[in-house]
Amino acid sequence: MTADSVIHDETFKQPTDNILNWREGIPSDFDEWYLEKCISMLTDDQNNVLAHLRLYFIYRKKGDQNNARTHLNKITNIDPNYKPAAVNYFIGETY
Repeated sequence: MTADSVIHDETFKQPTDNILNWREGIPSDFDEWYLEKCISMLTDDQNNVLAHLRLYFIYRKKGDQNNARTHLNKITNIDPNYKPAAVNYFIGETY
């Protein structure tokens, strides 16, 4: 097997939905959190990183890149060590 054949081997492909392992430690119902739930969570705790992360995805899907980026920046301010590769990648996706 050559290096080229490995690159083009279909079984070698990585899933892209979790390419930066950002889903590690994320609650199983995370994708079901809606806007109002996240806002309620942030009312209780403004430093809830997971609520900010979910709001990034909600606003990104709505096409609101500025609000999406705002919530990622809040994550960085709250905890600069929280999944920095994923957060920085997601920030880049908002431009």
